[in-house]
Amino acid sequence: MKKYLIILLLPLAIACKQEPKEAIISGTLQNYRDTVVYLSSKGITETVKLNADKTFEYKTTIDKPVLYTIKTGRKTNFELYLNPGDKTQVTIDFENLKEGPKFSGVLESVNKILQEKEVVVDKYITNYQETFTLKKDEFNKKMDSLKNALVEKVQTISNSKIAELETERADYLVKSLEANYPEYHAYYSNIEFKPDSADYSFLEGFNLNNAYHLMYKEYLEVLNATIINKFKKEIGNNNLESMPATERLPKLFAFIDKSATNSEVRDYLKQVNFMDDLSYGEFWKLTDLVDRYKAECQTVGYKNIIEKLYDQKMNLAPGKTAPLFKYKDINGKEYALEDLKGKLVYIDFWATWCGPCRHELPYLEEVEKAYLGKKITFISMSVDDDMFAWDKMVKDKKMMGLQLHADGAFNSTVAKDYQIKGIPTFVLIDQNGIIISPSAPRPSSGADLINLLDENLVKIK
Repeated sequence: MKKYLIILLLPLAIACKQEPKEAIISGTLQNYRDTVVYLSSKGITETVKLNADKTFEYKTTIDKPVLYTIKTGRKTNFELYLNPGDKTQVTIDFENLKEGPKFSGVLESVNKILQEKEVVVDKYITNYQETFTLKKDEFNKKMDSLKNALVEKVQTISNSKIAELETERADYLVKSLEANYPEYHAYYSNIEFKPDSADYSFLEGFNLNNAYHLMYKEYLEVLNATIINKFKKEIGNNNLESMPATERLPKLFAFIDKSATNSEVRDYLKQVNFMDDLSYGEFWKLTDLVDRYKAECQTVGYKNIIEKLYDQKMNLAPGKTAPLFKYKDINGKEYALEDLKGKLVYIDFWATWCGPCRHELPYLEEVEKAYLGKKITFISMSVDDDMFAWDKMVKDKKMMGLQLHADGAFNSTVAKDYQIKGIPTFVLIDQNGIIISPSAPRPSSGADLINLLDENLVKIK
């Protein structure tokens, strides 16, 4: 009888599987200055061109609910669900962002609740420093309360499938905060972080192969935290800290292959762990690994991210001509990079509000004093939005070197040409305007920077 029951149920299971259907997101972005909008899901972002009237339409084919994020700026991101066969409309007024987006369509009420969830989170985490300086038991209580409040909110969602998904997502959010607690607690409490003594036991048994849930940033965070913690436990945290990317990444990728069975999850994990070393490290040494990833990656979106980033970064590889720039110093005098030929040029991209940048300043001053009279120019290139804050700090601290301000901050030509995504970033250029290192050692690195400078100074005749 059991055998026949299985046979009878099989057609029913097949019939219940939803066929892929076209789904549409259409939008109106009022008082919006840009000409494109970005739609992101599973960590993959697509660029959508706006019509002249600031409207857009995005079509896709899906077989289950998918969460998208509309990205229009660093702090103006909005989430919405899209169902197979549905059309969701969104209107955003950029002169009245406090009201948030206005939705219409089948999932109008669902997408409104996503905005209400943010209010719940803000109620329990009003200040990250205060949250992470809590004692462990107090922190755990706060996380329990947050999770209960989120679950209560999402249970009001009329779509049972999305309500179930959002309940799981609430658990991911709490786990991601718990995963950050040991290191953030140490940082905000001004105590030493000891990775080996941190408790990550709550990550045991976490599902590493849920490709569908890659659409949730909270799942991505817990997924990566779980893999990295398991990897550190196997390799040893102390060994990893001193291991170059050319050795560390192949070991990590092999560990990912061993730990995750889903190909899309593996592709994501490798891509996301590639990013820092390609963005800020010695990317030109990773060519073989990039080629291998591109050959093995089965997820086109993740492959494109790595390929695009690598190709962009190679424009700044050692041996390439440094992008030219011309900016005014603190006294209004204009300086151009090409005017500095015949000397090494060490550029510090920084800002007054950047804590790590300020940390480097005393070390930079020591290096500048050590190399007075030698054939090297030290440039501090500020990417401050607030020019008055820059002017005040430079003068108050009597900062040495050539103090330049990049008009437009991160959107300035020099920041874009040098692909500045994070600061501080240090660049070393030779006497002929050729890049020596696009990610030069920091002043606080001591011998690493001194040896690099001395090695290249002797080449100047």
